Amino acid sequence: MELSFGQQADPLLSAFDRVANGNSHLLQAPARDGSLSARFVHFARSRAFKRQLCQSDLDRGWANFQRYDQRGELRPRAGGFYNGLPIRFAQSLTAAAFADRLAELLNEGPCWYGNRLQPAQVAQIIDNFLLAFAVDDQVLEAETDFLFSHDYLGRHGGAPGNPRAICYFDGCGADHCFAWLSKGQLLVLLLNGTD
Repeated sequence: MELSFGQQADPLLSAFDRVANGNSHLLQAPARDGSLSARFVHFARSRAFKRQLCQSDLDRGWANFQRYDQRGELRPRAGGFYNGLPIRFAQSLTAAAFADRLAELLNEGPCWYGNRLQPAQVAQIIDNFLLAFAVDDQVLEAETDFLFSHDYLGRHGGAPGNPRAICYFDGCGADHCFAWLSKGQLLVLLLNGTD
């Protein structure tokens, strides 16, 4: 039986959640033509991005981006994640450099509660992830200032008093966003972490 998208992504996402005390997501953008950067920018600004991030939030067992309606059912919060800033890219990575970057983040990145994994376990998790979600060509690492953010006290960064701002990044040194094509499908890996 073939594993689902979520099942294939979960070991890496859960590893980041454990190490960086975060809530990590892997999103699939709707099909679209254009360069990797143009496709990513379009997706990040779209309603599809919000839908996918809210659904991933539920699928991963959280309700960070949901509110209960009058019938007691969870519904996505009003507002959006994209803050309107231009999306900038920090660097372009090869598949091998991406694997190294993920290993570096898990092995040496912020880990506030001592929940580090063994390096061999990290290597296996990354290998399996990249077998399932192979990089077609390159990986773009985006600067993490294009989504609304908050600090660990819940204060909004860049959107004080904006009730429609849904915050994702925490600004605690574990915020990362990677985008790549895998078999032509745009994938976006969102990582955050907080103390």
